[in-house]
Amino acid sequence: MTHWTHNLDPIALSLGSLQIRWYGVMYLVGYITGYFLLKQRWKRGMFALNPEEIQVLITYLMIGMMLGARLLYMFVYHEHRDEVISGTFGFLAIWEGISIKGLAIGAAAAILVPNYLLPILGIAGEVRKTPAEWNFKKYWYWYVIATLAIARIFFIRDNQAHEYEYFLEIPAIWTGGLSYHGAAIGFVIASMMIGKKFGLSFFHIMDNVVFGAALGVFFGRMGNFINGELPGRTTDVAWGIIFPGYGTEPRHPSQLYQGFGEGLTVLLILFLLEKFLQKKGQAPQCVYSKTGEKNEKPVLVHWPRVGILCTSYLILYGVARFVVEFFRQPDAQLGFYFGFLSMGQILCFLMILAGAILLSIRIKNPTQEEYKVTPFP
Repeated sequence: MTHWTHNLDPIALSLGSLQIRWYGVMYLVGYITGYFLLKQRWKRGMFALNPEEIQVLITYLMIGMMLGARLLYMFVYHEHRDEVISGTFGFLAIWEGISIKGLAIGAAAAILVPNYLLPILGIAGEVRKTPAEWNFKKYWYWYVIATLAIARIFFIRDNQAHEYEYFLEIPAIWTGGLSYHGAAIGFVIASMMIGKKFGLSFFHIMDNVVFGAALGVFFGRMGNFINGELPGRTTDVAWGIIFPGYGTEPRHPSQLYQGFGEGLTVLLILFLLEKFLQKKGQAPQCVYSKTGEKNEKPVLVHWPRVGILCTSYLILYGVARFVVEFFRQPDAQLGFYFGFLSMGQILCFLMILAGAILLSIRIKNPTQEEYKVTPFP
């Protein structure tokens, strides 16, 4: 039996020395489609954040997910994770030395980033131009921590680069190495911050963004497939694919299993679950303006039970990923635990357990919420 050999070009576009990879394009498409999906839910009166606020939400989620995905990969999956962890503790030993040059750069960054860059990205309100507006008294500790952290990194880079080789890889996201479960943690933290920023409950945010999360999983796994990375285990099935760099034997295209199973299938089930809950009066219901107009607009969203959708997502994704992991090649540096479980399956088991506990709590202790929906043209 002849099997197809994966030969897709991971480079979408080359502009001189600049290369745009399909993996990055898929991430971008995921964020864009997620934005329009949330905007559509706002138009239907299901989400209290308006399009401008959704842009801020997406920015928070992008940063949170990338940080979480990278950190968990480095501390759990990286083949030199012990060196990464020891390097992190060494980084905290600031008394061992800091860079004067780094101190100056750190001080400038500590001022410019929160007062200029973050406001431009829509994260921190208005641009604050003068020292009187920098609010040192309230946030002085963040300025100090950021300055010292950058000064310490410069010292390590200039004097102990070999000793801290793997620790210094942490910000090098472009070299590859991201963890979905880490992205999920960053996703949750970012949602909590958004809820606090706009005065919305954590569960209201999460019940909406999980739809975008499921869609993002699909596009992310398509990026993995185009890259020819994270293939499945060897197989003799007719649809097996030979992935160069992973031997000459055909393997399960587990990236596709994950994209359609953990992404689109979970997304479809979430939509069906929401429709079912709406019929039972347990999902978001719109309250429309009483103007007598033909096309009345939703002005209020009423949630009889918040948290049902997002806790269900934890279970749905966890189950789908747990099953697909039996077809996916485990990380070589980790192998199997207990002889048959991958690290991904262990994390998914914890995810399912957390989802089941939280779902039972939300069912037994329902919380009703109402939010005003910002008018739209």
